[in-house]
Amino acid sequence: MTKKYLIYDNLVKGAGIGHSLCSYAYGMELAQKKNLIYIPNLMTCGHGLGDNGFLENLLGLPIYFNERKALLSNAISEVEHIEYKNDEEQPTIDFLRHKDKFLDFFKSSQLAKSKTSLQNSFNISITIRRGDIAIHYPKNHPFRTRLRSTHFYLNALKKIISDCRLKDFHIHIFTDSRHEYCVDEFGKKQDYLDVFKEFKGKININIDNRSKDGVFNAMSTCIYSNIFIGSISGFSDIICMYRNNKDCYLPVCNVNRKNEFHKKQ
Repeated sequence: MTKKYLIYDNLVKGAGIGHSLCSYAYGMELAQKKNLIYIPNLMTCGHGLGDNGFLENLLGLPIYFNERKALLSNAISEVEHIEYKNDEEQPTIDFLRHKDKFLDFFKSSQLAKSKTSLQNSFNISITIRRGDIAIHYPKNHPFRTRLRSTHFYLNALKKIISDCRLKDFHIHIFTDSRHEYCVDEFGKKQDYLDVFKEFKGKININIDNRSKDGVFNAMSTCIYSNIFIGSISGFSDIICMYRNNKDCYLPVCNVNRKNEFHKKQ
């Protein structure tokens, strides 16, 4: 019998949102190439996000729990089933290859439905990547080249404010330090309020320690702010996608240009 469905379980486990979405997109594209209906398993995310459909609900991705159960019980002949391969690295592709599909899903997401609690002022959001890379990775690990100093973000912020001639605004900074305090790019404790002291009264610092509420708040604020300043990360790429790249600024990836940033087009 001709196959109609691709039940895809070989999704990466324990990864962040960006890596998880790249794995999801690979299965989606594979189903398209085979002309099959894509029925993925629930994603098992790291950083405290779990495997109970949180990410699917957050981004509006379909959940196929009942469909999977019915197909595997009653219509197995119509199914191509790719199971999880524990002894292999799960394949991925750039999720932006399916940007239109993800944007369509997003219309029914928790983020789209909730909108935001931002005040009626001009809002600037900044994500400063730290997490496991700054604290646990070896000094010579290639991922460390993705980090930028906190003063890089301060200088980028000041340049954007000057170029846009902004007067009245509020700044939201999100960072993932793995501690109850902020850290610099080397994992050492750093007072962000001191670094950004010239913006006292106009800034709030959000330190997320692997909580679902923290991820929801960060994504909602960053997506609906007037300006977004991101990091070199899949998380920032996702924010830019849902903003359709509107007023998004990211660091230049070239390690020899670590003080430069660019506006996404």
